[in-house]
Amino acid sequence: MKFTLKSVWLKRLMQAVLAGLLVLMLFWFSVYAGLWGKLPSSDDLKDIKQAEASLLLDAENELLGKYFIFDRQIVQYKDLPKHLVDALVATEDSRFYEHNGVDYTSLMRVFFKSILMQDNSSGGGSTISQQLVKNIYPRQEYGWFSMPVNKVKEMILAIRFESIYSKQDIIVMYLNPYL
Repeated sequence: MKFTLKSVWLKRLMQAVLAGLLVLMLFWFSVYAGLWGKLPSSDDLKDIKQAEASLLLDAENELLGKYFIFDRQIVQYKDLPKHLVDALVATEDSRFYEHNGVDYTSLMRVFFKSILMQDNSSGGGSTISQQLVKNIYPRQEYGWFSMPVNKVKEMILAIRFESIYSKQDIIVMYLNPYL
Protein backbone atom coordinates (compact mmCIF):
# COMPACT_ATOMS: atom_id res chain seq x y z
CA MET A 1 0.00 0.00 0.00
CA LYS A 2 1.42 3.33 -1.03
CA PHE A 3 1.20 6.22 1.47
CA THR A 4 1.04 9.74 0.20
CA LEU A 5 1.79 12.87 2.14
CA LYS A 6 -1.92 13.69 2.11
CA SER A 7 -2.95 10.34 3.63
CA VAL A 8 -0.27 10.58 6.34
CA TRP A 9 -1.42 14.12 7.18
CA LEU A 10 -5.08 13.00 7.29
CA LYS A 11 -4.20 10.03 9.53
CA ARG A 12 -2.34 12.29 11.98
CA LEU A 13 -5.19 14.80 11.98
CA MET A 14 -7.68 12.03 12.81
CA GLN A 15 -5.40 10.75 15.59
CA ALA A 16 -5.14 14.27 17.05
CA VAL A 17 -8.92 14.75 16.93
CA LEU A 18 -9.53 11.37 18.59
CA ALA A 19 -6.88 12.10 21.24
CA GLY A 20 -8.51 15.49 21.90
CA LEU A 21 -11.94 13.88 22.28
CA LEU A 22 -10.50 11.27 24.64
CA VAL A 23 -8.89 13.99 26.78
CA LEU A 24 -12.20 15.91 26.90
CA MET A 25 -14.10 12.77 27.91
CA LEU A 26 -11.57 11.96 30.63
CA PHE A 27 -11.72 15.54 31.91
CA TRP A 28 -15.55 15.46 31.97
CA PHE A 29 -15.47 12.13 33.84
CA SER A 30 -12.91 13.47 36.35
CA VAL A 31 -15.27 16.34 37.22
CA TYR A 32 -18.32 14.04 37.30
CA ALA A 33 -16.50 11.55 39.55
CA GLY A 34 -15.65 14.31 42.03
CA LEU A 35 -11.89 14.46 41.51
CA TRP A 36 -12.16 18.28 41.47
CA GLY A 37 -14.45 18.38 44.51
CA LYS A 38 -17.67 16.61 45.40
CA LEU A 39 -20.73 17.54 43.35
CA PRO A 40 -24.07 17.92 45.14
CA SER A 41 -26.23 14.83 44.67
CA SER A 42 -29.78 14.85 43.35
CA ASP A 43 -30.96 14.50 46.97
CA ASP A 44 -28.93 17.59 47.92
CA LEU A 45 -30.51 19.51 45.05
CA LYS A 46 -34.01 18.44 46.11
CA ASP A 47 -33.37 19.82 49.60
CA ILE A 48 -32.44 23.40 48.67
CA LYS A 49 -34.02 25.97 50.98
CA GLN A 50 -34.14 29.71 50.43
CA ALA A 51 -33.78 32.03 53.40
CA GLU A 52 -37.10 33.68 54.26
CA ALA A 53 -38.34 35.90 57.03
CA SER A 54 -40.09 34.05 59.86
CA LEU A 55 -43.59 35.37 60.53
CA LEU A 56 -45.04 35.43 64.04
CA LEU A 57 -48.86 35.15 63.92
CA ASP A 58 -51.46 35.35 66.69
CA ALA A 59 -54.41 32.96 67.17
CA GLU A 60 -56.45 34.92 64.58
CA ASN A 61 -53.66 34.62 62.00
CA GLU A 62 -52.74 38.32 62.36
CA LEU A 63 -49.11 39.26 61.88
CA LEU A 64 -47.40 40.16 65.17
CA GLY A 65 -43.86 40.44 63.87
CA LYS A 66 -41.15 39.30 61.49
CA TYR A 67 -37.77 37.82 62.34
CA PHE A 68 -35.10 37.71 59.69
CA ILE A 69 -31.53 38.17 58.64
CA PHE A 70 -32.80 39.03 55.15
CA ASP A 71 -36.37 40.29 54.88
CA ARG A 72 -37.50 37.98 52.11
CA GLN A 73 -40.67 36.31 50.99
CA ILE A 74 -40.61 33.92 48.05
CA VAL A 75 -42.62 34.99 45.00
CA GLN A 76 -44.51 32.12 43.38
CA TYR A 77 -44.59 31.55 39.61
CA LYS A 78 -48.27 32.51 39.35
CA ASP A 79 -47.39 35.92 40.86
CA LEU A 80 -44.62 36.68 38.37
CA PRO A 81 -45.64 39.01 35.52
CA LYS A 82 -45.63 37.17 32.19
CA HIS A 83 -43.53 39.91 30.60
CA LEU A 84 -40.86 39.42 33.30
CA VAL A 85 -40.59 35.70 32.54
CA ASP A 86 -40.64 36.37 28.78
CA ALA A 87 -37.93 39.03 29.12
CA LEU A 88 -35.76 36.73 31.23
CA VAL A 89 -35.99 33.92 28.70
CA ALA A 90 -35.49 36.26 25.73
CA THR A 91 -32.37 37.89 27.15
CA GLU A 92 -30.72 35.05 29.04
CA ASP A 93 -31.68 31.78 27.33
CA SER A 94 -33.87 31.94 24.24
CA ARG A 95 -34.00 28.12 23.94
CA PHE A 96 -34.80 27.62 27.65
CA TYR A 97 -37.87 25.48 26.99
CA GLU A 98 -36.05 23.33 24.42
CA HIS A 99 -33.01 21.97 26.29
CA ASN A 100 -32.23 19.83 29.33
CA GLY A 101 -30.10 22.41 31.14
CA VAL A 102 -27.30 22.73 28.59
CA ASP A 103 -27.73 24.52 25.26
CA TYR A 104 -25.27 22.74 22.97
CA THR A 105 -26.00 25.15 20.10
CA SER A 106 -24.87 28.07 22.27
CA LEU A 107 -21.82 26.11 23.39
CA MET A 108 -20.76 25.60 19.78
CA ARG A 109 -21.30 29.32 19.07
CA VAL A 110 -19.19 30.26 22.09
CA PHE A 111 -16.47 27.79 21.11
CA PHE A 112 -16.19 28.98 17.51
CA LYS A 113 -16.98 32.67 17.81
CA SER A 114 -15.69 33.60 21.28
CA ILE A 115 -12.79 31.20 21.71
CA LEU A 116 -11.50 30.52 18.19
CA MET A 117 -12.43 33.80 16.51
CA GLN A 118 -11.95 35.98 19.65
CA ASP A 119 -15.33 37.71 19.09
CA ASN A 120 -16.36 39.01 22.53
CA SER A 121 -19.71 40.28 21.23
CA SER A 122 -21.08 36.81 20.49
CA GLY A 123 -22.67 36.38 23.94
CA GLY A 124 -22.38 33.68 26.56
CA GLY A 125 -23.33 30.05 26.47
CA SER A 126 -24.72 29.55 29.97
CA THR A 127 -28.38 28.66 30.29
CA ILE A 128 -30.70 29.97 32.99
CA SER A 129 -30.25 26.62 34.76
CA GLN A 130 -26.45 26.93 34.64
CA GLN A 131 -26.66 30.49 35.96
CA LEU A 132 -28.89 29.28 38.79
CA VAL A 133 -26.32 26.61 39.67
CA LYS A 134 -23.59 29.26 39.69
CA ASN A 135 -25.69 31.45 42.02
CA ILE A 136 -26.36 28.62 44.47
CA TYR A 137 -22.91 27.01 44.30
CA PRO A 138 -20.35 29.77 43.71
CA ARG A 139 -17.35 29.03 41.53
CA GLN A 140 -14.19 27.71 43.14
CA GLU A 141 -10.55 28.28 42.35
CA TYR A 142 -8.60 25.51 40.57
CA GLY A 143 -5.70 27.53 39.15
CA TRP A 144 -5.43 27.29 35.37
CA PHE A 145 -8.34 24.84 35.30
CA SER A 146 -10.83 27.08 37.15
CA MET A 147 -13.04 28.02 34.20
CA PRO A 148 -13.21 24.56 32.56
CA VAL A 149 -13.83 22.75 35.87
CA ASN A 150 -16.48 25.25 37.00
CA LYS A 151 -18.23 25.21 33.61
CA VAL A 152 -18.37 21.40 33.52
CA LYS A 153 -19.67 21.32 37.11
CA GLU A 154 -22.36 23.86 36.18
CA MET A 155 -23.36 21.79 33.15
CA ILE A 156 -23.64 18.55 35.14
CA LEU A 157 -25.63 20.21 37.92
CA ALA A 158 -27.89 22.08 35.46
CA ILE A 159 -28.84 18.74 33.90
CA ARG A 160 -29.55 17.35 37.38
CA PHE A 161 -31.64 20.43 38.25
CA GLU A 162 -33.73 20.00 35.13
CA SER A 163 -34.36 16.34 35.94
CA ILE A 164 -35.68 17.33 39.39
CA TYR A 165 -37.43 20.67 38.87
CA SER A 166 -39.87 21.95 36.26
CA LYS A 167 -38.98 24.90 34.04
CA GLN A 168 -41.36 27.04 36.12
CA ASP A 169 -39.60 25.98 39.34
CA ILE A 170 -36.24 26.91 37.85
CA ILE A 171 -37.51 30.36 36.86
CA VAL A 172 -38.90 30.90 40.39
CA MET A 173 -35.59 29.82 41.93
CA TYR A 174 -33.66 32.09 39.55
CA LEU A 175 -35.83 35.13 40.27
CA ASN A 176 -35.79 34.53 44.04
CA PRO A 177 -32.02 34.71 44.47
CA TYR A 178 -30.16 32.73 47.10
CA LEU A 179 -28.12 34.72 49.57
